[in-house]
Amino acid sequence: MTETTWERRIVRAAARTVSLTSSESAQQVHTVVFPPGRRDCARRCERHESAIYVLQGECELWSGDRLGRHDLLFAGDVVLLAPGVPRLLANRSVTAPLSIAVAVHSSERDCLVLMPELDRLVL
Repeated sequence: MTETTWERRIVRAAARTVSLTSSESAQQVHTVVFPPGRRDCARRCERHESAIYVLQGECELWSGDRLGRHDLLFAGDVVLLAPGVPRLLANRSVTAPLSIAVAVHSSERDCLVLMPELDRLVL
């Protein structure tokens, strides 16, 4: 596995293009919808980068060691996460659904690790 020095990179909607290196390219894209008030479980992928593109709505992202980094994401934003970085997404809206596209390496399902010990850190 190649060591990387970055944890996450956010590309705001104002940017026209997102440049991905070959190691960040994904072979599968999934659309995920979070109803108002719902959130994901804390997780990480051990071996591959992940990309999250916010299609609709607003999203809160906690990432990094003990989910210590907090970012607000908006439609059009892209987040690139390095291998091994814990993350948790939440839709804090009470009315609007959140829709994201998640791009993952084809073998990410094999290296996805749920982290229930971190879930309680984000209320």
